[in-house]
Amino acid sequence: MNYKSIKLLQIAIVLLLGLSLAPLSAEQSVYYRVRPGDTLSGIAQKYRTSVGQLARLNNLNPGGILRSGQRLKVSSGSSSGSSSGASQLRPVYHRVRSGETLSHIARRYRTSVTNLRRWNNMQPGAILRSGRTIKVGYRRVIPTGHEWKQVTDHTRVLVPYSYHLPAPQKKVFEAATFQVLVYAEHFAQGHAVYLEILPRAENRNAAPANALRSNSTNSSTVDSRRDILQAGSIKLNFMDAEVPVDRRAWGYKAFFALPPDKRPGTYPIQLRITYENLTEEFSYPIEMAETQYITTTRTVYLGHAENFQPMKPEVQQLIDQSTRKKAQAFSLRSPNMLGGDLAHPRDMHKVTSPFFVRRRTIRWYYKDGQKVVNPPHVRYHRGLDLRGFTGAPIFAMANGRVVCAQRMHFEGNYTIIDHGHGVFTGYMHQSRFLIKEGDLVRAGQKIGLSGATGLVTGPHLHQGLWIRGVPVQPLSLLSLPIRD
Repeated sequence: MNYKSIKLLQIAIVLLLGLSLAPLSAEQSVYYRVRPGDTLSGIAQKYRTSVGQLARLNNLNPGGILRSGQRLKVSSGSSSGSSSGASQLRPVYHRVRSGETLSHIARRYRTSVTNLRRWNNMQPGAILRSGRTIKVGYRRVIPTGHEWKQVTDHTRVLVPYSYHLPAPQKKVFEAATFQVLVYAEHFAQGHAVYLEILPRAENRNAAPANALRSNSTNSSTVDSRRDILQAGSIKLNFMDAEVPVDRRAWGYKAFFALPPDKRPGTYPIQLRITYENLTEEFSYPIEMAETQYITTTRTVYLGHAENFQPMKPEVQQLIDQSTRKKAQAFSLRSPNMLGGDLAHPRDMHKVTSPFFVRRRTIRWYYKDGQKVVNPPHVRYHRGLDLRGFTGAPIFAMANGRVVCAQRMHFEGNYTIIDHGHGVFTGYMHQSRFLIKEGDLVRAGQKIGLSGATGLVTGPHLHQGLWIRGVPVQPLSLLSLPIRD
């Protein structure tokens, strides 16, 4: 091989290496090979996306089973927000201390000696001098900032640059004089659902195919009444519970929950329309898929039994007062205030603990020299933990009224906002309140600052959403095309 051929080969190798080491551009898709034990929620958390986004990218049922070896697309490569919202990889550096070795540093930063040598152009056997700064890896920087996005003609959502807003799933049920539209981020356990009943512009004489019963001998009489939805009364039921219905100029709207702990299956929406002495009943099936919730196990050492101290009376008093206040707040049933404006509660999106994680805690201690292990204590995480350093802003998720803003033992500084018809959002562990009880707030209004008050391991925001006592994934509210 002559000199020219060797030179061309060297250039080709350099170009090939350069291409292989180049970071992914915004237009490239990212794929992941499923391993045994993987779940959609675990993969979504690893790649900072949502189960819904993974399901849509791969045409999957969110409650379906993953196969080991299956190839999943985890990023479509398309930009869902402004360019300023793209997460970035930034290098992490370490200043070498006396006595440190590459293997020690590699273990500390969870990498390999090979990587450290490659990143720092170090040859095997090279001396690692104290005081030298070396590259030890990369970290993904999640941008701070948010923007309003016009989702529909009547709905806009304030979302962080780092959050991909999932499009909702939709079900349409047709009747002779109206149609029922049902929306959810996913029709699966632990999600909020929004329903609209819209009158048809035209009249039809054919009886609806899904009418179950009519008190009238001629059901077409009901169908032919032009304003039956406006003139009649409507009752809605789901899972044996009445769902409040809000009458608007354009029709009706309602909210209900798909419980996180209810068995997956088909559950009907029961609709009853009464006009004078006529009654029509309709049934619309909703298939609720399974959501994969993870289980975590934590072991806690309590010390020696002889050192245990009884709970202080003032602590128990605070717990009792907090329990009464929460019960009072969540029992309120005020008129609907949810409208076309919604907001993510933070200006950056990073989930540190998912919704409805099954937390298993094993506590143990020593008594008379013997190790005593308590039975495992299991509880479910009925909210979503979002990263937030102390002082980071917190925003109201929707219009409403503040019905609680006080210090509690477990929750720390805790705000509860009533959005009407039994829909509440809760914001725990704040370092500071920026509102007070009784205030009316708007979606996207800054209501507090993130912190580490209450029983926590570090600063963050615990975000909750309840629909008439049922906890659901809080951010599932943001996908709903709610109108005023």
